[in-house]
Amino acid sequence: MWRTVRVIAKLSRNADIIYANGLAFESGLASWIVGVPAVFKIVGDYAWERARNRGWYMGTIDQYQNAPKGFLLRSLDWLRTVPLRHAKRIIVPSEYLKRIVKGWGIPEGKIDVVYNAVEPIRGVADSALPVFCGKTMLTICRLVPWKGVDSLIRILAGMLDVRLLIAGDGPLRTELEELAAQTGVSDQVVFMGNISKEMIGACLRQADLFVLNSSYEGLPHVVLEAMDAGVPVVATDAGGTKEVVENGKTGLLVPVGDDLTLENAVRNILGNREMAERITQNAFKLLEDRFAYSRMIELTERLIVSEVYR
Repeated sequence: MWRTVRVIAKLSRNADIIYANGLAFESGLASWIVGVPAVFKIVGDYAWERARNRGWYMGTIDQYQNAPKGFLLRSLDWLRTVPLRHAKRIIVPSEYLKRIVKGWGIPEGKIDVVYNAVEPIRGVADSALPVFCGKTMLTICRLVPWKGVDSLIRILAGMLDVRLLIAGDGPLRTELEELAAQTGVSDQVVFMGNISKEMIGACLRQADLFVLNSSYEGLPHVVLEAMDAGVPVVATDAGGTKEVVENGKTGLLVPVGDDLTLENAVRNILGNREMAERITQNAFKLLEDRFAYSRMIELTERLIVSEVYR
């Protein structure tokens, strides 16, 4: 951490402003040391994620915000929040995250929403996926508890003509591989690990459906990628996801933790070509109107430059 602070401070000495997307504590400390103002992009709750991954807290991100906490969790909160109090501006990718950050005691006037956008994948790799005669369902995520990949594996038991591609890696991979074996669907599940952006493009090209079964999302960039690739989306009504997926229009939204509704939504899209095509067309229109890449760049640049010349 201290080496990182020194590097950021050294690189910032002749800068007008620091724009930090990640490494908030280190960037904030470097900003204070060299006297260069900072703008932060916040895409999640560092304190909750660290606590959840370490097993120090098992509830949801929303529950965490007002939960009673001991010294350890209060320390994580302090590390997360203290640099933001001294930031010039804070950029978040959804109204949902704006409410979360505001709850940390950050003035609302300091927080700006700039929606994430999808940059078209240039060049698509040749896929080495085995031939499959049925439908292909894809999820792209870290293999951590709140992504709900275990439920995606469980619902496959009743859908023998569907396979699940899992792009991403994480601490739950071994446990999820064992679950696939226990439920008898190992032949339907392909664990791909961390793959290149070009390979993600190849997977999207072969997918009939993209599913994100998460219990927390700031604003899911992978959903934007799926929409841009023309793949219909099923996602949980978690965090900022509903700012992208309008149920029945740009995708299907299901309640968090409701495996039966999740399975029914998957079946509905895979079995109804007309619905799938309507959803993908509406999603394209949404991307053009609200999530254009040029719009994200323009708004971000405008906020940063306004602080430089204030």
